[in-house]
Amino acid sequence: MSIWGIPSVEDQPTVTLIRWRVLRLKYKKVSIDFVLGWCLEDGHARMSTPIKHHDAVARTLTTKSGRVYVVEGAPDYDDDAQYIAEEHFGHAAAKAKDVSAEYFDDVIRAAQAIHNVALDSVVVLSSAPSSSFIAESDKDFQPNAKLANTLNRRRIQKNK
Repeated sequence: MSIWGIPSVEDQPTVTLIRWRVLRLKYKKVSIDFVLGWCLEDGHARMSTPIKHHDAVARTLTTKSGRVYVVEGAPDYDDDAQYIAEEHFGHAAAKAKDVSAEYFDDVIRAAQAIHNVALDSVVVLSSAPSSSFIAESDKDFQPNAKLANTLNRRRIQKNK
């Protein structure tokens, strides 16, 4: 995939994004927020310069370049937009944090409506079986010793 140039801000002062996300990238003591997504006007993925202002009601983000991004729908992942971010920022792009909800609180309300969860709800996995399952799934894979011994014995018997 190749990355194309984009029209100047004067030629295209406003763009509309779907499958968009606002990501926060931290490098040393500096963090920048930028928006990426699928541009309806151009029919390809876009990534912005750092965000300088946003209007939650109008659903717009104004960037350092002066371009205004209008975001439509809920935030979503776009492979092509992620590719652009990774080409620009390298491995740091994969560590960027999705902060879309900090810009548009309707994202939180929509998620709440879909999942029927209160904003102040906390989900706790306190039961021993679920906690131990999570702890076990986080460990590196270790083959079962009993199974490994059985397989070794069968292999040895088969080779005799």
